[in-house]
Amino acid sequence: VGAIPLLSGMLESDQEPAGFWTAAMNNVWRDNVAVTGSDGWYFQLPGTPISHNMDIYKNTICPVGDRIGEWSRNRCHHLPGSCIRVYLKWFPRKEPCNAESDENPQILFNTTCWEVGKACYNAMKMGSVHNHHMTSVEAKSQDIFIVKFKKAAGVPHGGKWETDYLNIPHIKDSVFCAVLPQNLHKKSSRQSQSVLLPQNEQFLTADSMW
Repeated sequence: VGAIPLLSGMLESDQEPAGFWTAAMNNVWRDNVAVTGSDGWYFQLPGTPISHNMDIYKNTICPVGDRIGEWSRNRCHHLPGSCIRVYLKWFPRKEPCNAESDENPQILFNTTCWEVGKACYNAMKMGSVHNHHMTSVEAKSQDIFIVKFKKAAGVPHGGKWETDYLNIPHIKDSVFCAVLPQNLHKKSSRQSQSVLLPQNEQFLTADSMW
């Protein structure tokens, strides 16, 4: 990570293979399995298209503010990294290219993670994105790791931003298991936390089990 790959024309994410890599969130992801690469899904979402030959769309296509087409029943098994990695940010808005637009809540359904090396869901900076019906078993780090929320028209709280969850739980109907009962005799959990969310910010969790 740093100047050498960036000066050579590579993206930072080019240094780590992923099962699925995209710079455009507005795709349909349904019934896929990632079992290879560092991360299962690596979303590197630019403000405008990365390719210079798409400059004509720079005012109309804004991946960092776009919605997801569909996310349902995707799985990750025994990856060294995270299942879903959002780098660096995803702020879905009703008008993707308008930074002042209202949030456009997105729900990722039925993600399953089995013994991934890092988090089942990993995001550095995130808007109104919600994980429902997630199952994470024996993750080596956190099940969900989020550094910073951002609200579309929010106010700062301690240098961070709160998020307007619109009564949609960030985590709902999900199950997190650090160690399966049949494995207690041979290993213990290395998790420091199951879910790591920002402090001094608003989030909602409902109907889930640990």
